[in-house]
Amino acid sequence: MTSLTVNLSSELSRRLEALAKESGQPVEVIADKAIDEFVAREVEAIADIRAGLSEAEAGDFATDREVAATFQRLGIGQTRN
Repeated sequence: MTSLTVNLSSELSRRLEALAKESGQPVEVIADKAIDEFVAREVEAIADIRAGLSEAEAGDFATDREVAATFQRLGIGQTRN
């Protein structure tokens, strides 16, 4: 395991300490989990963006019919009474 020094705002530090107390877990465990989840989300988001850009550069776009079908399936754009 590697050590990391992080400067937190007073508010975030207070909230982190309160969560640690309520959960019975050490602050370090909570911070490790939070950073791990954040990094995983960001890595996935970047991969998704790159994949989308590759599709766009290849001209791989949804047709108007595919977009309309998706909107209809999701109930988007329909008037509700």
